[in-house]
Order: sequence, then structure tokens, then C-alpha cells
Amino acid sequence: MAADQGEGGTEQRFRLLGALMEVNSRHLSGEARRAGAEISLQRALEDEAGAASATQPAGEAATLPAAEHGRRVAALRRALETVEGELRALACERERLAGELAALDAAGDGR
Repeated sequence: MAADQGEGGTEQRFRLLGALMEVNSRHLSGEARRAGAEISLQRALEDEAGAASATQPAGEAATLPAAEHGRRVAALRRALETVEGELRALACERERLAGELAALDAAGDGR
């Protein structure tokens, strides 16, 4: 950052840096949510595979009916897709902000 960038450029730079920190924070939170969704989905798929291969003793019902289990797996997949979409949007926002910051820095260096 050039010293002669001016007060407006400095304010703009701080605004962009603050926005980048917010995006990074939301990204980390999203990564944690994605990991949780992946674990939940994997567990549900393992439960489904185990239930399909297990033999139930006479008179005992499965822990979760197949249709209900299928709905649960579908909901978990949708949740994972939602989180991944949010992470892609955050990555685009980060790129946009970084581009603005680079342009601001370049403009300050060119004075």
C-alpha cells in the first residue's frame, strides 16, 4: 500500500480486509458444517448397508424402516449439497474481494 493512497483508499482497504475476514470466518464455519454433514451421511449409509445385510431375529423390527431411512439419506445429501453450494459462493466472494483489494493496491502503487 502506497503512503499517498489517501484517506479514502485506506478506508476502502480496511473495508475490504474486514469483508475478507468475515468471508474467511464463514468459510471455516461452512467447512465444519460440511465435515459434519459428510460424517452424518457416511454413518447413515453404513447403517443402511448394515441393516440390509443383517438378519433380524424373528419378531424384531429393524431400527428404521427402509423408506424412512431412504428419506433420511436423501435429506442428508441435500444438506451436504447446500453446504457445498454455500462454500462455492463464499469462494467466489473471496475472489471478488481479493480482486478489489489487488486493484486498490495497484492503483495506490501507480500514483
